[in-house]
Amino acid sequence: MRAGSSCRWAATVPAMLAAIVLLLCAVPGHACSVCSAPNSPSPGAFTLSTVFLSLLPLLMVGGTIYWIRRAWRQREALLQTLPYGADVAA
Repeated sequence: MRAGSSCRWAATVPAMLAAIVLLLCAVPGHACSVCSAPNSPSPGAFTLSTVFLSLLPLLMVGGTIYWIRRAWRQREALLQTLPYGADVAA
């Protein structure tokens, strides 16, 4: 055993015991005072807004990809109807 290891252990034990006591005595905090109201529409509204805000970025990216793909297909269809070598104004 090294000379300084028992000194470090003696300093660590009280700190660990204090942390355990504080964790066991802590009262859980309530993040939102209206989320758990029994007769309130708030929980449903919070859930709906969470789903909406989670899906919004996906819908925006998907809509942008759809728009670009549709424009590309329309341009390809237009190019196929034109005679070979015709100049296309963008």
